[in-house]
Amino acid sequence: MPELIFNELSLQSDVNNTEHAHSLLKSFFELCDSVNNLKIGTLKIKIGKEFSTLLFKGVHYNIHNFLPRLEADERNRYSTYLAQTSFISDNPYYSYDGAEAIGFGYAYENDQITVSINNADNWSENSYTITKEYLLEEQDAEVVVENKEVKHLPHENQLDTFKPFFIESALKNAKFNVSNILTIEDFWNRRSEIFEMLDFSVESENLLKKFTSISHPHFSKAMNYFERLNLHLLEVSLGRKKFDNLPGDISLDGEATLNKYSNERIFTLPSGNAKIFSTHAKLGGNLRIYLYPEESRGRISIGHIGHHLNTVNFKN
Repeated sequence: MPELIFNELSLQSDVNNTEHAHSLLKSFFELCDSVNNLKIGTLKIKIGKEFSTLLFKGVHYNIHNFLPRLEADERNRYSTYLAQTSFISDNPYYSYDGAEAIGFGYAYENDQITVSINNADNWSENSYTITKEYLLEEQDAEVVVENKEVKHLPHENQLDTFKPFFIESALKNAKFNVSNILTIEDFWNRRSEIFEMLDFSVESENLLKKFTSISHPHFSKAMNYFERLNLHLLEVSLGRKKFDNLPGDISLDGEATLNKYSNERIFTLPSGNAKIFSTHAKLGGNLRIYLYPEESRGRISIGHIGHHLNTVNFKN
C-alpha cells in the first residue's frame, strides 16, 4: 500500500479563519486522493501523533470539524487514509529551519515521501534539506550534525515525479514473508493488510484453520499462491499484465460437475452475496484454491482452500 508521511510543521503557518482551514484540509486530502488513484493499494497517511489532536495555528479547527462537512463517500475515504495508529519515532533528532521535524525525520529513516498542508504554496518543493543530530556510541563522543534530503510531494501535478517510487515500493511490499505471521488466526486478522488486492469468503476462515498451524505445508503453499495472485492484481492495476492471465495451473469446473456438485462450490463474498466458484488453482497433490475473479473491481475473492472437491470424475 502507498504511504505518505505527514509534515506536522505545515500546520504552523497562519490561517485566516475556519473556512480557510477547511479549504486547506480539502486541498490536502485531494492531493492524497491523487496518490490513492494510482490504484496500487489503499493509501495510508502516517503521522507522529493522532491526526485529530492537530490544530491549525491560531484557529480551532481540526479533523473532527472537517469530516462532518463532507459527503459520506469522501468522509469514509479520508477516514480510511487515517485509520491507523500513529508512529512512535525513536530516530535521531531531526530539525528543519531550527524546529524539530518528526515527520521529515521518520520519512528519511524509512525512505518514504512526505506531504504537507500547503498554505500559500509555502511547502512547494520536491525535497527538503533537514538536519540530523546524533551521538556516536563511543564514550565522550561529540554530537554529529549532518544534512539529509527528504522527498516531498507538494502538488498533484508533481505526482509523475514520484510515481515510479510508489510503484516500486508497492511491488516490493507485495512480497509475503511467512515469518511475519504468528498463527493462522493472526493471518486472518491481518489478511487485508497482507494481501491488499484479495478478498476472502466468510467460509475460508474455517477452511484455513483446518491446517491447524502455519507450519502445515498446505498453509505455506496457499500463502505462496496468494502472494502470486496479489502481485498479479497489482501489476494488472499498473497496466503490466492482463487480468485474465491468472498465475498457476488454472481450471474451470465443467457444466456436468457444476450441475451435480455446485453446492460444494457456494461461498459468501465479503459483501454478503453467495456465489458459485468454478475457477480454481491446482497447487499440487490434492490441494485446490477456488477463486471468484471480478475484473470490473480488479479483485479476486478466495473461496475454497483445501482438498480436491468432488467432480463427475473424482470422488472424495
